[in-house]
Amino acid sequence: MENSFYENFKQQCLLRGYKQIAAASFIKEEAAALCIVHLDNTQPKQEILRAAELSAVYGSVWLIFLSSHENTRFKGQADVYYGQSPYTLYWHVDIEAEKFYVLKGQPDDIMGLKHIIRSALVGKVEEKTAPRQINKPSTLPILTITIAAINVLILIFMYVYGYRQNPLFVAARFGAIIPARIWAGEYYRLFTAMFVHFGWGHLFMNVAGMLIFGTRVERYYGKISFLAIYIVSGLVASVASLLFTRGFAAGASGAVYGLVGAAFAYTRMRGVMDLISNHIILIYIIMGLGAGFLMPNVDYFGHIGGLVAGVLAGYIALRLTEIETQ
Repeated sequence: MENSFYENFKQQCLLRGYKQIAAASFIKEEAAALCIVHLDNTQPKQEILRAAELSAVYGSVWLIFLSSHENTRFKGQADVYYGQSPYTLYWHVDIEAEKFYVLKGQPDDIMGLKHIIRSALVGKVEEKTAPRQINKPSTLPILTITIAAINVLILIFMYVYGYRQNPLFVAARFGAIIPARIWAGEYYRLFTAMFVHFGWGHLFMNVAGMLIFGTRVERYYGKISFLAIYIVSGLVASVASLLFTRGFAAGASGAVYGLVGAAFAYTRMRGVMDLISNHIILIYIIMGLGAGFLMPNVDYFGHIGGLVAGVLAGYIALRLTEIETQ
């Protein structure tokens, strides 16, 4: 039965984009991450050193030892994963119980391995071409760059049309959220408000968030999912602002928080995004929302609405891809 599991595992790996580099070793590269899987219970010193060397090339290097025999690592404590690279994981497969175990605090899925292991345990080998990967990297996050550029251009035009002299009037003219006008039928403001900003400082913070999280979400989720997450999060943020803030509002921050939420969903389910782990993102979320409650004139309801929408949209996108690959 053990040999049957390993044979099924090998076939699943090859079907899903892994390359066999030795009799019991496989690798897979995605974006700036590299996964190395060994089907044995040993920890060759040369492999640990090789992983450390590769960390200079890749943002994340995972070295996974998958064994059907419990080793001493499962009898004690292991280092909790905080996004460090390279990182070694010890996964135990219980073939009789058709389950696999990881140590507390460590990720249980890297580059689709959870599905591969489960399929191999039940003897399910899918005879089809490798499925579409949600995190197949794009060569250039062009949508993120385009959206950031649009926001910059709009603010430039706002200054041309007199924003410095009459900021609220010009912001309203360019599509900011004005509750009375939205309730009167100008629903387009829920969308256009995502591209209107109150000055360069406001714009800089949101563009910085786009470049940090948007580039990663676009590369790991794909362009279509990225655009859907951005727009849906921005619209939900606008609605939350309209219903709970009930004041003059604008900015891409709700959509940006949606990107943060999608990044958090990804790191919870799949691992790191170019050295950013779910712990780091959670700290960013806590600090960002905390600052929103403490600082004046911050639309924290819009931030929360966008964040929640981004997390849900990210989980849905990831789940749809898992269903597609089953």
